[in-house]
Amino acid sequence: MRAPGFGRPSDLGLTSPGWLEGDFQSRCIRVRYAGLEFNAVRRDLFTVRDLPGWWEGAPDETETIRHPGGDGDIPTLRRLGARTIELVGSIHAGRDGSAIEQLGRIQRARSGTLVVSERGGDFSREADVRQTGLTYKRHTPTFIQFSLFLRADDPLRYGSGVMDLKATTVLPNRGDVTAFPVLDVTGPHGALTVVHAAGTWTLAALASGQARTVDLRNGDVWNGQARVFGSTSGRAAVVPSGGASWTVTGLGAGSARVRRYEAWS
Repeated sequence: MRAPGFGRPSDLGLTSPGWLEGDFQSRCIRVRYAGLEFNAVRRDLFTVRDLPGWWEGAPDETETIRHPGGDGDIPTLRRLGARTIELVGSIHAGRDGSAIEQLGRIQRARSGTLVVSERGGDFSREADVRQTGLTYKRHTPTFIQFSLFLRADDPLRYGSGVMDLKATTVLPNRGDVTAFPVLDVTGPHGALTVVHAAGTWTLAALASGQARTVDLRNGDVWNGQARVFGSTSGRAAVVPSGGASWTVTGLGAGSARVRRYEAWS
């Protein structure tokens, strides 16, 4: 027999007590972080109820200097600060499960990619984040509410789409800032040359089976977990807001894919 007072409903719907009414559920379907999935539209093992810091623009950390002519300041190069994100959610373990054990799974996910699948669009957006804090309230052995605090050192939110690189590749960018994509390339390929909106960029030839990941924002080239130096030259290939066309030469029989070609501030 149930004790007097409020009992948690067996299936939390969007109108159930405890849900944040408003436009969060109308904008978000689910959130994935470090291999864990948080459902936004129904009760699941992990449920997300709000995501402060994700929908807003990144903080402006542009420095200024005093105006030499008198009053006011002069802004220096525009800078966006790191993005702080709070994942507000709950854990609904099974009748015989332990919510505190599931909380440990979240706590051990020190860093990863945060992917937000959004309603009203045909895309997801993502950012690389690291965990900076976790608070929780344990209501029952199978039900915990928590707040997970994440920090995106690169504050941009990138589209999660992936495209095959071809001789002429048209890349959309529905975001509001220039994107510096990531390339995943496996040989055999000749020396890749990309003519793009900001100039020309090249990557050294790859033998059959050789794989490289190129982060064009930082200019880094990776072979698995190892950095590779001296294999690129020229201006990093970019995709301005509104999209761009790349002209690519040197493609061989291997694979070449481009991702993170859309970016939002």
